[in-house]
Formats: sequence, structure tokens, C-alpha cells
Amino acid sequence: MLSRLPRQKPLKSSWKGFRVVSSFGHIRDLSKKNLGIDIGNDFKPDYEIPKEKAKVVSELRKAASEAKNIWIASDEDREGEAIAWHLAGVLGLDLSTTRRIVFHEITKDAISSAIENPRRIDMNLVNSQQARRILDRLVGFEYHLFCGNGYNPRFQQEGSSQCRKTDC
Repeated sequence: MLSRLPRQKPLKSSWKGFRVVSSFGHIRDLSKKNLGIDIGNDFKPDYEIPKEKAKVVSELRKAASEAKNIWIASDEDREGEAIAWHLAGVLGLDLSTTRRIVFHEITKDAISSAIENPRRIDMNLVNSQQARRILDRLVGFEYHLFCGNGYNPRFQQEGSSQCRKTDC
């Protein structure tokens, strides 16, 4: 399972015997209800599958149910790790046996090396991404409303922990 579509076509042609599917990025997000965070329960995030991802998730569940082994390949950063973790959770995969692979080029040698050296999902990266996302929602959402006076695309990134500047 891949997180991004551009990797899918070259892999399909190179790896016979593997079924290659894509999640097209994140498949879960914080719920819109109560900011998606249970503040009274150690800031526990409440995730939901957005409506626009329902069909993709259904297709991934079907593919997972037909698979003997599942390899999750997403970027080697906190977002990629979170995508892998969400995939494992939504698909009901055991984190202790889920094969997480990373490769930096789409070549037979790079992919063979990744498959020969799978690893587990790195929960430190997952927790880092969750903390950033929660901060974005708690701090950024309120700041965003202040800057944009409601939803205003011009201020869409204001208040995000990934935003380089603020100019409201």
C-alpha cells in the first residue's frame, strides 16, 4: 500500500505478483466535532474517515482482506509514518507484524532492499505528527478564526504549526 499515486504505476510494472494500491495520502483526520480532541481525556484525538475518503478506504479494506501480506510504503517523515499508522488502524492490522518499508527511489534494487529490511511503524514519529496536528487544531484553529473572521482561504495556513509566518 502506497501513500501517493505517482509511485503506483512504476511499481506495478516492476513487481509482478504484488498488488499495488494507494491511499492517496491521509485516510483519517480529526473529527470536526469538538475540534476532534477530548481535552478532558489527556487531549485524546478523535479521528474520522472524511466522506471523500470513504471509497478509497473501502477499496483498501477489500484489497487488505484478499492479501496474504501487506507492506505499507509511505514517506519517511512524521506525515508518512502517521499515514502508515492510520492505514494499519483502519485496516485492523497488527502493529507488531505490519511491514513498514521505506525507499527513496523507485528502482528494483531500492525496493528489493526495502522489502528485505522491513521495520515497524515508528510510534515516536506518529506521536510527533499527532501532537503537531492537535496543536494546529487547538491553537491554530482559534487563531485562524481571529485572522480570517471565519473561513477565508487567504488565511487558510495562518495559525498552523507549519506556517512560516503570520500576517493577519
